[in-house]
Amino acid sequence: MTYRLSAMQRQRFLDECVVEFSRGVSVAAQRTARLLDTIDLPAINNVPGSTLTGQKLWDYETAISPPECIAQMTAGQPHSPCLTIVQGIYRELDWYQSAKSNSPYSQIVGPLCPIASEDLRLGLFLLPENTIYPNHQHSPDEVYIVLAGSGDWSLNQGIFDNKIAGNIIDIPTMTIHAMRTSAVPALMLWSWTGDDLSPDSYRFC
Repeated sequence: MTYRLSAMQRQRFLDECVVEFSRGVSVAAQRTARLLDTIDLPAINNVPGSTLTGQKLWDYETAISPPECIAQMTAGQPHSPCLTIVQGIYRELDWYQSAKSNSPYSQIVGPLCPIASEDLRLGLFLLPENTIYPNHQHSPDEVYIVLAGSGDWSLNQGIFDNKIAGNIIDIPTMTIHAMRTSAVPALMLWSWTGDDLSPDSYRFC
């Protein structure tokens, strides 16, 4: 097993994620920040099947190369400390093509992940330009934080609302939601928390 993320990189990523989610006012955002803050490093996941670079949500998903558009979409732009760290580590993570959205994602915190947790899942998600992610729902409470680019979110089949870097989107359990981008992709942090972190409840509406 090759460990590509150092303990220092993991700790810096955790620390900046705590800062980002602490800005949120929802129960799920504050819960995410609290759970991240209680993770004890440098303990690592050594269970069979784990890696220190990421884990896919569905077994049939395809591993892909790190999306190089992350470097392109953030070049020359003001960076949050969290985005600066992400730029330094995203090529070292395992990325997968989502079986649900056909979009790249990496899971960094969770069961069988670089940062071990049984209480939450957290990672990076890239919604490419001119992409529609149709209405869907799932049991975990979800929080998105836009790190770069922009996109539109619709909750409960309502009108789409544009979100830009720094914005936080709260999606309570089983809320129907959709996302879309235009000419600009969106790079996000995402978290799942709640009583059921299994992806089994995920379904399109």
